[in-house]
Amino acid sequence: MLRSVNPKDAGPVFHRGTLNIDASLVGSSGHLPDTFLSTAAGFSKGVAYINGFNLGWYWPAIGPQMTLYIPGPLLHEGPNEIILLETESAPEAPSVTFTDKPDFFGPRKQAGALALHPAATPARV
Repeated sequence: MLRSVNPKDAGPVFHRGTLNIDASLVGSSGHLPDTFLSTAAGFSKGVAYINGFNLGWYWPAIGPQMTLYIPGPLLHEGPNEIILLETESAPEAPSVTFTDKPDFFGPRKQAGALALHPAATPARV
């Protein structure tokens, strides 16, 4: 569960939470495995950070990328700080999920929503 810095939960707003990692997950390399962060549970659009590292933008309504990659060495045993800068709006009970698999197959686009118009004349190379 993430805690909101702004009680209105209307963007832009920071949400802060903690991911607690058990020591049993540390591999033989001394690092945790790579993982992925999903904001698909109600977040609109924003930027995600873990332990001060910028993971990138999320925008689950547009997709297609539904998860953000977290390299294992960014994580450590014990509490890991998660910060989301939500620029639009967030769910009533904001939360994120972590998974071991990426999701690059986001919501289907509505016809014409992001229509690309062909060039009037093809470019010659």
